[in-house]
Amino acid sequence: MEEIKINKLSILDSYNLKSLRNKGFTIEETSKKITITGLIKLNHFHETDRIIYKIEDIEFEVKIIVSKKRNELPKVFELSKKIPKTYHKYSNEELCLGYPLYIWRIYNQNKSLDLFINNFIIPYFFRFCCLDVYGHAPVGEYSHSNGALEYFKDILGIDKKHIVSSILELYLLDKNVSCPCESGLSFKNCHFDKINVLKSVPKDILRKNLKILKK
Repeated sequence: MEEIKINKLSILDSYNLKSLRNKGFTIEETSKKITITGLIKLNHFHETDRIIYKIEDIEFEVKIIVSKKRNELPKVFELSKKIPKTYHKYSNEELCLGYPLYIWRIYNQNKSLDLFINNFIIPYFFRFCCLDVYGHAPVGEYSHSNGALEYFKDILGIDKKHIVSSILELYLLDKNVSCPCESGLSFKNCHFDKINVLKSVPKDILRKNLKILKK
């Protein structure tokens, strides 16, 4: 039988802190949290049919706080004060990187902070810079007021709040009855596969989103 080798380092360093240290980030770690500070430099472009968005040699100093105990996303703060308070920030100055459920879906599958920076923080800064330089950005974003429904419309193809909330509720209860979309099919043979892309998201996070949809 072939021996299966396990990379112990990858288990011990699930946040990929070694990679961040090699890139010059400062890391402080306690039993409760990890604090990462350092510079993120943008040299990125995005090509569309009409324009090439190009941002070069712009740096942002950031602080990332990761809780080891709580079931929450990393909190990101921009220390260089280049991002105004009016641009996607919470009241505590934490950056709003995108719709939380979308971030959870990806982050909970791989908690590498290197990937978190590439997937969420750099796109946040890139979009801000594009708006500043070009007056518009290459991609849209979910609204603060109706982001939950907009996100579920993308994954389910449904924009009726009561149907979306019913589908999410069935998913949380793990029931296989008629699908709320009224297709005549059972839930497991209809919208289950589409909503199952959220399988990596903690159930308490999904319940919070269900409450938002039911308001």
